[in-house]
Amino acid sequence: MLNSDKMKLGPGRAPQRSLLKANGLSDEQIRRPLIGIANSFNEIVP
Repeated sequence: MLNSDKMKLGPGRAPQRSLLKANGLSDEQIRRPLIGIANSFNEIVP
């Protein structure tokens, strides 16, 4: 089980799935792993 599956699977996660669908994701796209990219670059701290 992928970590992103914890957010997407089961009847208790229907609100999360509905938010993903409201953002335009299809059922096939929701089944795929979710990948997030964070960039902490800033010019204040070298």
